[in-house]
Amino acid sequence: MYRSEIRQALAKLALVSGGAVAGLIEHSQAAVPKVKVALAELAIGSDAGMKNGHTYLRDALAPIYQGIIGISHGMTVIELHELGARFDSVMSDCPALEPFLRLGRQAAAELFAAFELVLQQNKNLSSIVGLLTPALTLGNCYAHYAAIALALAQTTEESDAAETVSIEVEGIDDLDAFADYTAILAHLAREAARALAPISGEIEAGRDIRIESIESGSPIQVKLSGDGKTLRMFLKLLGDAVREVYLNRSPRGRTILAMESRAYAMELGITSPEALSQLDEAVLEAARQYAGSLKGDGTVVSVEGKRIEPTISSLTIGYEATPLSSGEPAQLPPPANKS
Repeated sequence: MYRSEIRQALAKLALVSGGAVAGLIEHSQAAVPKVKVALAELAIGSDAGMKNGHTYLRDALAPIYQGIIGISHGMTVIELHELGARFDSVMSDCPALEPFLRLGRQAAAELFAAFELVLQQNKNLSSIVGLLTPALTLGNCYAHYAAIALALAQTTEESDAAETVSIEVEGIDDLDAFADYTAILAHLAREAARALAPISGEIEAGRDIRIESIESGSPIQVKLSGDGKTLRMFLKLLGDAVREVYLNRSPRGRTILAMESRAYAMELGITSPEALSQLDEAVLEAARQYAGSLKGDGTVVSVEGKRIEPTISSLTIGYEATPLSSGEPAQLPPPANKS
C-alpha cells in the first residue's frame, strides 16, 4: 500500500470530536490510577481493605457514570454502530490493513456490547466496570493510529521539501522486469544530469536524481527527487522512450521522437551538437530496453498519476509544453503511421 492510502484509511476511522466514544475512552483512562489503588486494597483481603477498595472503585467509576448520564444513549449506540461499520469498510477496502486494525475493530464491538449492557442494567456500577477494558484497548489502538499517521505525515513533509515526482508502472510482475525498469530510469536520469553538466562533462553536485521511496502495489510507485531542471529533462526523455516503442522506426519517426527533448534541451541552454546527439541516443537506447525487456505493449507508465500515452499528441507528461526560444510553441508534425 502507498503511504497516502494508509493515511486516508486512518482518517476514515477518526473518532467524532467531542463524541460519546471519545468521552468513554477519556473517562476510562482517567479512572486507571484509582482502579489500580482499589485493586491493591481489595487484594489485602481484610475488612478495611475491602471497604477501602470498594470506595476507591466507586470514586474511579463515578466520572464514567456521570459521563453516561450526560450523553444521549440513542446517539451513543448509533455512534458505536457507525464506528464498527467504518472499521469493516476500511478493512474490506484495504485487506492489507486488516491484521493491524483487527484489535481496534474487536474493541469497538466489545465496547458496543458493554454499553448496551450498561443500559439494560440501568447504569449500575457493576455493569460500568465492563466498559473499562474495551474502552482502554480502543484508546491504545487510536494512540497507535495517531502515531503512525504523524510519522507518515512527517515523511511526506520531508519528501516534499525537495522537488519530487512519482512514476508508476503497471505490467511488471517479476524481479527481472523490475530490475530492467529501474535500469532504464537510472540510464535516463544519468543522461539528463549529464546533459545539464558544464562543458567539462562533470555532473554538478545536486544535479543527480535520487530515490525517495519505492512502494509496492499495483501499480508499483517510484518516487524520485532532485534538481528541478534535471527532473523535467528526465521526464521528457522517459516520455519519448516509452512512446518510441509505438512509433514507426523510420528516419521520419525518429526525427519526430527527438523533437521535444531537443526543443526542451535548447530551452535549458543545451546547444552542443554532441550533447543533443547523446540525448537522442539515450532516448533510443532506453526505448530499445523498454521494448525488449519490459515488453512495452503490456506495460503502462504514468507520471504523477497521468499515463504516458503511446502517441505524439501527448508530449508534456503532466508539464506545460515549453515554448521554443523564438517565443512560439513547438509545432510537431503528426505521428508516423505504424507499419
